[in-house]
Amino acid sequence: MQLNQRSHEKALVAQLRLKNFRDKELHDPWQIYWTTEKRFSPYQSKKVFPNINENNILSLSFNLPPGVRKLRIDPPSFTRFTLFRPEIISQGQAGQTSSKLWEIPLGLNHMGKKDDKLEITEDEDPYFYWDMPKKVSKTDGIVVFKAEIRRR
Repeated sequence: MQLNQRSHEKALVAQLRLKNFRDKELHDPWQIYWTTEKRFSPYQSKKVFPNINENNILSLSFNLPPGVRKLRIDPPSFTRFTLFRPEIISQGQAGQTSSKLWEIPLGLNHMGKKDDKLEITEDEDPYFYWDMPKKVSKTDGIVVFKAEIRRR
């Protein structure tokens, strides 16, 4: 009986460690890149820590300078998530605009797009990018990326 209880305790400890590891990866920083030219550069990037609410809505908030032509979001490497209904909301001098990312062309690396979902594979360097609308790129301001996030 004592042996079974110890095995059970070890199994519970292992499960808690795995859960804590997975919960930690939900809060790892995401890298945001922007460009005013044609190519992305580490000099025009920043790390952003996600905020995840009780409804599993992930949000990333950051400021962008005027003249941004493209925006790229890099989730943490080696994670497996699905992002449901991803959208980008920008608030600047031109007012607030919102883009549903599943409705516009995206460049994808180690990710898949299906219907209103973006799936992050368990590979190194997943990212997605898109052209910023001209109206948004002319002004600076706060940008928020939002999506429901679920582990796969």
